[in-house]
Amino acid sequence: MNILNRFKVNQEVRGEIDHVLNKLKVLSPESKEYTTAVSNLKVLYEAQAKRPASLVEPETVLIVLANLAGIIGILYFERFDVISSKAFGHIMKPRI
Repeated sequence: MNILNRFKVNQEVRGEIDHVLNKLKVLSPESKEYTTAVSNLKVLYEAQAKRPASLVEPETVLIVLANLAGIIGILYFERFDVISSKAFGHIMKPRI
């Protein structure tokens, strides 16, 4: 599922949440329909809060960009001389 489809699904879930909230406004809290709507609302909020496992964390992207910027800065400073291999020693080691 690509990012646009995920966004669309999230919008649909948000629309259903709004629909249930509007329905709750007119229902009596003692009714069985109210209880059912509240349980449906809980399920919808859980579905909305779920993040797909395939998305890359923003912190990871930031670390990669910072590492690349550092390497490019060192290589530019050294003007791609013989010492350019030192740049690879500044890469952050992956933590598992």
